[in-house]
Amino acid sequence: MATDLQTSPRLQTLSNLPQEIIENICRRLCEKCDHVADGLCELSNCHESADRRALASLCRTSRTVARVAQPHLFHVVRHITKVEELTRTLSEDARLAGLIRVFEQSRYVYFREMETKPSPLIGLLTQLDICDDRDPFPASGIIGSERIKYIFIQLVMIYATQLERLRLDINGDAWSGFDLDLLSAKLDVLKHASGAAEVLPLSRVRTIHLTTQWDYGMPFLCRAIQVLLRATGATIEQLVLHNIIAEYDTVGDCMRDVRLPGLRRLVLSESAFDRSSQSSLAFLLQICESAHNLEEFHFSAMAVFLGEMIDAHATASDFVDCLQPCRETLRALTLDLCSYSSQLQFEPCLPAGTLAGFSQLRELALEETSFCQRRRQQPDAAGLPAHTCLITMLPASIQRLVIRLWDGSHVWGDLRELARHAAMGEFPNLEDIRVLASAMDMEDGHNPPSPEDFLEEYTRASRMVQGAFASTGISLTVTHCDRNTTTSSEVDMPWLNWP
Repeated sequence: MATDLQTSPRLQTLSNLPQEIIENICRRLCEKCDHVADGLCELSNCHESADRRALASLCRTSRTVARVAQPHLFHVVRHITKVEELTRTLSEDARLAGLIRVFEQSRYVYFREMETKPSPLIGLLTQLDICDDRDPFPASGIIGSERIKYIFIQLVMIYATQLERLRLDINGDAWSGFDLDLLSAKLDVLKHASGAAEVLPLSRVRTIHLTTQWDYGMPFLCRAIQVLLRATGATIEQLVLHNIIAEYDTVGDCMRDVRLPGLRRLVLSESAFDRSSQSSLAFLLQICESAHNLEEFHFSAMAVFLGEMIDAHATASDFVDCLQPCRETLRALTLDLCSYSSQLQFEPCLPAGTLAGFSQLRELALEETSFCQRRRQQPDAAGLPAHTCLITMLPASIQRLVIRLWDGSHVWGDLRELARHAAMGEFPNLEDIRVLASAMDMEDGHNPPSPEDFLEEYTRASRMVQGAFASTGISLTVTHCDRNTTTSSEVDMPWLNWP
């Protein structure tokens, strides 16, 4: 039967679709390529984001789609390569800049050098009258890629006034030129001159994640920390510093005049602190003293040679001393020192009762050398205890425990003792224990057992411990893991699932 075109339903056009349908389509398209983390895909070089690039292009031709899709497209901005286009977008449309909530930039995203010819970025720099001891318009007529990168990053942070999460993983050259104060002051003058309402840059940021490289170290990172935390100190809740090394006398100045009253989570991942430099630990202490509500502290070590001292690395006791101002609020603590534990000849044991004062501590992850000196050279000569029993350190509030131990460990006996005390009701909140067991490499005069001998030791000890906990109601998991597995890999670390 022929179709009567005059009586058929009117074909739906995009403008006639309900807003809910358009919004669902936009959300699905944006979520589809979240794994590539592109943000404004039409401004990047990603080849896996064709759907988002098409959606962004459609926004230019349909006001209906633009109104619905732009909040999704601009919500997350990551790894942008087409600097000039985004700069023009943010500087010309404050509404779009205000949609950005998450901004990330990686050091692995390379920018092209730029000639100092008329362009949106150059025009904006001229308008802001930005200059420092290094003229942004060099005589060569070329602006280097790293200089473009740090200027671009600062412009994004200034214009994206609703920014909530900031992650920067960039080279030391970019850190060295980081001067948000200068840009902010210039922009503030323009805003007042135009009569626009003042909006402070970074005033809504809740999470900051900064990464540096060992080649550049803390001197460059310190300046960025100072600038960012002075701008966000009142609101910052999570601070992640990744791949840093604190070994300089000037490090302690990083936190001077900075207060972080709302900080709840502090992460120092794959990093190292030099205990011979008082300023490096002062850097951490100043953070803890100003963070009145710190709930989580996670440290994972990176093996690196510090100066000329084999035991220059900060120890578990050093970190716990710095955390004392937070002992009534801390709920989760990770001290993963296994990456450099073999470099510590005289690591002080955590004394009995060290953590007992942390009355709110629920989750604890430790490597055994934090409380067991069984294999260090002449520990008694240094006046240090050879072993601190695990049960004398734990607070009654503990709920979850992760222990990393090595071959020939005394901790197997500690765990059986813990089971006995738990059965008597001494740790009423303890619910879960994870044990990671490995054979130590041949170092510091230690000859590791053969794989067969270690497996026999591991099997016998784990069975005895599991039997001891069988009637306690506490979940116990014992895992034979590789030497390079870190304690923190078994803990819910905040930097593993960013953002």
